[in-house]
Amino acid sequence: MSFEYTPESALTLSMNGTSGTFKAGHGNETIEVKYLLTHVSLDPNSSQDKSLLRELAPFREIFDFKDLEFDELMQRDIDDARVSHELIPYILDEKNQAAVKFFPPIVVLLLPTETNQVKPAAYYEKVETIEEPFKTIKGVERWSCIRSGSPGNEVFQFDQPILFGDKPDSHNFVTLRVNPNKSKLVIVDGQHRAMALLALYRNTQKGWDGETKEAFKQYYEEWTPDFINTFDLSGIKLPIILCTLPDLDSDYVGDFNLKKAARSIFLTLNQNARPVSNVRNLLLDDNDIISSFLRGILAQVKNRDLTEDNSFRIFNVELDQVDNKVKLQSTTAFTGVQHLYYIIEHLLLNSDDVNGVSPRSGRFKSRKSDGYINGLKRRLNTSDVLGTDVDSTISRSSFSNKVESILSKQFETIYGKSVLTIFEKLFPFSIHCDSVLTLKSEIEETADKTIKSIFFDGQGVAKVFEKHRSSLNEKYKDRASPELKELLDQIDGKAKAIEKLQLKFKENRFNRFISALTDKSKLNDENGNINTDLKELVNGIFDNSLTTVAFQSALICGFFHIFEQVSTSFDGNADVSLCEELDNYLDNLNVFFKPKSFSQFKKFVSVFSGKLTGDNGSNIQYIERSADSFRNVVCRSEMQPDLWPKYRYLLLELWKPKSTEMQKVIDRELDECRNQVFIELYEDGLKQFCKAKLIHESDLDKEGREQIFDESFASYKGFLKNLTNSVAALDINYYRKLI
Repeated sequence: MSFEYTPESALTLSMNGTSGTFKAGHGNETIEVKYLLTHVSLDPNSSQDKSLLRELAPFREIFDFKDLEFDELMQRDIDDARVSHELIPYILDEKNQAAVKFFPPIVVLLLPTETNQVKPAAYYEKVETIEEPFKTIKGVERWSCIRSGSPGNEVFQFDQPILFGDKPDSHNFVTLRVNPNKSKLVIVDGQHRAMALLALYRNTQKGWDGETKEAFKQYYEEWTPDFINTFDLSGIKLPIILCTLPDLDSDYVGDFNLKKAARSIFLTLNQNARPVSNVRNLLLDDNDIISSFLRGILAQVKNRDLTEDNSFRIFNVELDQVDNKVKLQSTTAFTGVQHLYYIIEHLLLNSDDVNGVSPRSGRFKSRKSDGYINGLKRRLNTSDVLGTDVDSTISRSSFSNKVESILSKQFETIYGKSVLTIFEKLFPFSIHCDSVLTLKSEIEETADKTIKSIFFDGQGVAKVFEKHRSSLNEKYKDRASPELKELLDQIDGKAKAIEKLQLKFKENRFNRFISALTDKSKLNDENGNINTDLKELVNGIFDNSLTTVAFQSALICGFFHIFEQVSTSFDGNADVSLCEELDNYLDNLNVFFKPKSFSQFKKFVSVFSGKLTGDNGSNIQYIERSADSFRNVVCRSEMQPDLWPKYRYLLLELWKPKSTEMQKVIDRELDECRNQVFIELYEDGLKQFCKAKLIHESDLDKEGREQIFDESFASYKGFLKNLTNSVAALDINYYRKLI
């Protein structure tokens, strides 16, 4: 006797709709997307809709950030305040103001997960064409069906009837079935619309269970079940497209994978939608080798844990800078995605773009010619690691997965490790990171998920929180109620706690900054407390100088600009050790950036912010942007990223390399920089003097010119004295001849 056993199907989520296809990818590298178009409703009597809403979730709730690589990130932060205060009222049509409402489809990608992990897999399990549908329909004899995975262990199954001719029907009896245990429905477009629907569903069905959801529940608490149920929920329907990529299974051979396809779909759909931040585009761009290197260096930071011997962590990098602002907004970050992207571009693509303190000219991405890629090829030695045939075919935007992998390893070996070392060991960055870890421990003790999310789950979260708070205040003014008052009190309480934690963090960072001072008591005011103005000055230097793109580009690119001219690994003829010279470079800089006395502290502030005088904190006097400060002597204009050579000069004055060959190059560079600095300082003084006297430069007498020279030389001398404790490099007679 023979037995035929058919395992029970794992396809527990079923959806009916209309099918279609489109192409995803770039240029000649495309893949077919097969989709089901249907709708999702809040109808309390629809079991299919309830099942779909249970499985549907934004990216932030499905995948834990700490378990993902940077090439697996596909979505931006959700503006929960906008969802709660704009989209939900519009969907419910609370005031009946919208005569016609149209919603673009929510676009969802069916992503398989790794075995026993909630982590996206690169490919589906084997996709096969089968003749039998999951469920037969009376009168339909022929079917076109595809299934991923084996019976009883399926990932998905797409069933289409063949009603006329040989072509599968796209409209009748089309079904997509999914196994939620082996795949996730990931929203790649329309997540704000989807979140509005999900919030309403969860509030009526007690569906906010789980830690990943709980942090966002507070934004929707004003929408009570009783209020929601006053509306006709069965009439609230939103279109949804569920996408699969059947070609990307375990047998696929090519450069595509599901993560890459997901990013391609996301970027394509968002080209004309509400703008995605520039930062997120930089992270997701698969057609830019610089973005690949960026993701690689961030992945190294992200994968760090408690065993690391330094405190630099991924939350010290601003990953989604709000409104595309270059200035950092996050309390915990000292650098950002745009900072790192800019630095990598300038490390690899610069040729002869740096001349003294002159601004770097042009932007690499706006250049029509790709010729500057040769700088990258030379620095990463691509002809040797790829071979000349492959090397000749690649460009910044055209390369295979294999090439990307090889070059990413090259970048990490030659540059990436050094970039991380600089961020880890420069004293101000190191103490910032230490202070953030202290803050993290403190917040974790409170177990407040909202506050933890604001500090550590993306820079958009804090902005959303404030927007939500503001909107609730406006609503309370319009219609005060005990319920709204209670919500506002909770939100205000959290806001005060956040502000207190921010102040405590800055206090902690300042205390670490002055930890090496042997005469800390001189910082005290007449009451015996550290002068608060001094704390604010140091915080201002962190915010306006040390954490800028310009300073960090100078710090990193400036080092390699010298090293590459000397080392045999690049363009030079000297055998110099990268690790040895880099450690020495950081030691040299930390002599200045880690003050050990009140006198050194005053010089640090005087260089970066303005002249600080006085014997102690009780009689301190401060002149903002004084004549001898960096912002008057070297850079009088607004500090834009392309002005980083000006900060480079400041750092060159502090650097004494071990290699005599490197010292020769630095001396040559310093001569050029000093000449430019003084000429620009003198010419600006000339211009300001003539403007104040209402005279033309040609009418200026010798006495006036000598006065301007003396003032300019005194300013420069004061700047160098504060920076290096020496003015031996300045020969007054030489500079008289120079101008």
